Amino acid sequence: MWYVNLALVTRLCGCLAPGGYLICQEHLNIDADVIGPGSKDYRVVPGALHAAVSGLELLLYDESIETSPEGERVASARVVARNSLSGIV
Repeated sequence: MWYVNLALVTRLCGCLAPGGYLICQEHLNIDADVIGPGSKDYRVVPGALHAAVSGLELLLYDESIETSPEGERVASARVVARNSLSGIV
């Protein structure tokens, strides 16, 4: 079973090559009836994933509740971010 480690996500941001991308999706911890992990250890609070990647250029950030093809509600936070440093010294 996986768990949320936002400190690790932040460390990964620092490991990206110049122009490298980070794509991440996590279950969102909200007060709504949604599917996914029951433990808060496996979910992020609103805004936490955004803060974890704050050193990168955000190309997409979304927190939403969507309906799966099976008709179940899923709460998630998604990010696509890029290391905008060119690597040129």
